[in-house]
Amino acid sequence: MTTLTRAALLERIASDACLATLIERVTPRIAGDPGHDVEHALRVARVGLQLGGAAVDAREMIAAALLHDVVNLPKNHPDRALASEQSEAVATEWLLELGFSEEAASRVGAAIRTHSFSRAEAPTTALGEALQDIARVDALGDIG
Repeated sequence: MTTLTRAALLERIASDACLATLIERVTPRIAGDPGHDVEHALRVARVGLQLGGAAVDAREMIAAALLHDVVNLPKNHPDRALASEQSEAVATEWLLELGFSEEAASRVGAAIRTHSFSRAEAPTTALGEALQDIARVDALGDIG
């Protein structure tokens, strides 16, 4: 798959009512932390699509990227290791509400839960692996 430009990704999001609603909901919740803001989520989506290739559903990859840090607790918060579980819960609820199938919402939720370095859980799907790999690389600043 060729690399998707930021503009093309935003076009794709805008053309899908569910994804458009997700980005509207997520943006204010993740603002303020440049390491986990909407630009980070968009980079994760773009590179995740390339990294996952045909093994991942593009819509699910974009949703997972947008939602993976929807609950972002400070590094010193006692529940920091639970943030990915909390993000999974929010993501699953929103995706079901917006018309994702239970199976798709479950796949996205599992990818979100297992992406976290703090959690130390290995992903079991290509979607989870792509999300974990690219979120970590971007957080280190290698693409951002």
